[in-house]
Amino acid sequence: MSKAREVSQRANSPFVAGNTYGFQKGKSGNPKGAKSSKGKPLLPTTIEYKRFVQLCRENADKALRTLLDVMSHGEDAQRVRAAGMLLDRAFGKATEHVVVEQQTVAELPPAQRLRLLESAVDAVRKEIQ
Repeated sequence: MSKAREVSQRANSPFVAGNTYGFQKGKSGNPKGAKSSKGKPLLPTTIEYKRFVQLCRENADKALRTLLDVMSHGEDAQRVRAAGMLLDRAFGKATEHVVVEQQTVAELPPAQRLRLLESAVDAVRKEIQ
């Protein structure tokens, strides 16, 4: 793009100094939030969410009894899953240790470098189509 055209486009942009009708500092561009295709907010209101949490808490004892029943009388896979859920709630999920080894492209074997390059070229081709 030529420099003159770039400057011209910037001059016509609503996002220039002194703009009185674009975004205003400290104000949302969408104060009522995103809407679904039916015009309702995508996220529940605070009142709806609080009611949902209240219903969950009111039924927590039933959920616990259900998990205990499944753990005692369900099929093996169900019993293991229910026991795991109860242990996770009682003691928290176990921490997961991940070891990441990094290599530079130059350190990769030639065949792996070629596969990496081919996948990058394929991704770029898909992007430009």
